[in-house]
Amino acid sequence: MKKKSVRTGGWHWPDMIVGLVAFPLLAYCLPPQDYVGAWRFWAPGFAVNTVILAAAWMGLRGSVTYATLVALVDLAIVARAPSVTWLSALPDALTYPGFAIVITAFLSYVRKVAATADRNTELAAHAMKVAEIERFRLTVHDATGILQLLSSTSTPSSQRPALMRQGTREARRLRAYLAEDYSAPLPSPQSLGEVIQNATEGFNDLPLCLCVELGSTVVLAPRVALGVGRALTTVLHNARRHAEAKTVFVHADCLDGRWELSVRDDGIGFDPSTASFGFGLGTQVIEALQRLEIDVTIDSAPGEGTAVVMVGSAS
Repeated sequence: MKKKSVRTGGWHWPDMIVGLVAFPLLAYCLPPQDYVGAWRFWAPGFAVNTVILAAAWMGLRGSVTYATLVALVDLAIVARAPSVTWLSALPDALTYPGFAIVITAFLSYVRKVAATADRNTELAAHAMKVAEIERFRLTVHDATGILQLLSSTSTPSSQRPALMRQGTREARRLRAYLAEDYSAPLPSPQSLGEVIQNATEGFNDLPLCLCVELGSTVVLAPRVALGVGRALTTVLHNARRHAEAKTVFVHADCLDGRWELSVRDDGIGFDPSTASFGFGLGTQVIEALQRLEIDVTIDSAPGEGTAVVMVGSAS
């Protein structure tokens, strides 16, 4: 459907033609003494409106051309009135192109502001869409990994009870995501020990070795606790699926106002210089924690396992 505005259509022409021909028609019908100061000679007032219409419709060149024609016709007619000279009629006639220039400049500015506002609105809508997609991916990433393992026939039966417990927890979390109340307050701060305990729940199939006493009492702000918990869960999912480790160490410490949480495994490892981090490590761990001002380092080598270290400031 074609957009309609003051700049489209041909309905402007009748008004603009009348704005020009009204001068000679009224001059033919009225005596010269009525050309100035009489309501019956309405051509100048009507011509002002048609010049404004031309400025909105035709742009600078077209509106100034039309306004100049109106000015010439006005000058030729009004100068015939008694006690009116060309010099006295000229300033009034020049108001028509003056109106055209000023109004065109003003409308050009308004249109630029409106176009900028439209572009900003589109950018904001796109940013909101991208943010919501990113948020959705962050929400379902770990759940899809659990479902993939549960549906795979190659998953050992010893892992399935833990996966089922994690699947139940993820189902509750996804239902909460779908019914989320954005006005609800954030949860209260959590200790790093509580975050680790919640994140490691359901990973009984992994050979976990927890050494977290030195950092377990560090209190994390709600957003930080949520981000660290999700990152730790993602790292453990990666270890489950790729590491083939005999032991996965989870260590927490706190020193000089800085806390550290590390996950180290003795699995097959990889070469970070040639590997590209996927959505899990790249987005859900590194990018998500960096937005929370948490430093993340990933160290690995083929055959020597992998270490993921998160370091942040204690509140």
